[in-house]
Amino acid sequence: MQHSTLDVSRQLLVKGMTAEKQQQLNNSRVLVIGAGGLATTAVSYLAMSGIRHITIVDYDNIEPSNLHRQTLFTQSDLGNNKAETVKQYLLARNPQLDVKAIGSSLDVQTLLRLISQYEVVLDCTDMLSFSYMLNDVAILRQIPVIFANASAMTGQLFTMIPQKDQPFSCFRCMWPESVEVTGSCDILGVLGPVPGTMGCLQALEAIKLLSGFYPVAESTLYHFDFYSLSLNKIAIPFDQDCCHSQNDKIVVNRYTANLVFQGELDQALEQGYEIIDIRRENEMNTRPCKYATAHFTPDQLLDNPSDFLSKSKSYIFICSNGTRSKSLVKYLQYSGFSQTFTYQEDW
Repeated sequence: MQHSTLDVSRQLLVKGMTAEKQQQLNNSRVLVIGAGGLATTAVSYLAMSGIRHITIVDYDNIEPSNLHRQTLFTQSDLGNNKAETVKQYLLARNPQLDVKAIGSSLDVQTLLRLISQYEVVLDCTDMLSFSYMLNDVAILRQIPVIFANASAMTGQLFTMIPQKDQPFSCFRCMWPESVEVTGSCDILGVLGPVPGTMGCLQALEAIKLLSGFYPVAESTLYHFDFYSLSLNKIAIPFDQDCCHSQNDKIVVNRYTANLVFQGELDQALEQGYEIIDIRRENEMNTRPCKYATAHFTPDQLLDNPSDFLSKSKSYIFICSNGTRSKSLVKYLQYSGFSQTFTYQEDW
């Protein structure tokens, strides 16, 4: 027997979850950015909690290596856009949903326009460079963000709720850009249940926040070690030097800096650029780059860039999908290596 109305009767038995709060949850609008291991778990629970308006953003297509942790996808979905595939899955589970899919990346101006339509954003990108931009835009628009990441056997959860009239902790207070790291699952690998667990926690915090039935744990970093099943709670203090006081122009200018080399690698060599390959060994073996003049790991360049690079020279960094190289280049430019760029295509 099929039911046309979503049954949340068990949810309403939870202490504090009244019919009024359920209605508030129903009317909420959620923006989920990223449709990978975190999001595919989070959106399932959000959609079945009664939330009627969900937008999913992801430019990426489904690959075989995604399936072990991105549990909504099947072999028949390979090659399809992630956001659109998640949309179809959610509609099959809850036809009442107003669900939208955006199958392209978000630049800062698009994000500034988009984010104000929602009561909360879930950052499921696991990409530091994007998290900084989302943080800054969300502060401008006064929209809460639930950040999460997962790699290897660890996960982190942090909720930011911007406040106009009092200090609050943001993503930059927790991770100043000067100490940017690249410990994502793309580099360290990940065991499938880890992002699934963190996605569940993102959904739980979103439901608490939107319904108001229980306080959200804001301004605290939750660090999970899944080897030992231990939890470390770290209070994140407000950083007086953080960039909470800014405007649209400042944010737009910050994220429209030139990070990408426009041209071909053979031309770059002729122009005096050094081509640095930062891929893992197995990636280089699968697709060698004949233009590379050196190979370094991201960790080497983040820890001691001056040991390997000169501020008077020009560099182009290549990686398998652009994520690591863009994050690295942003950090290097921040550190004074102004002539550093990422290649325009995946390698």
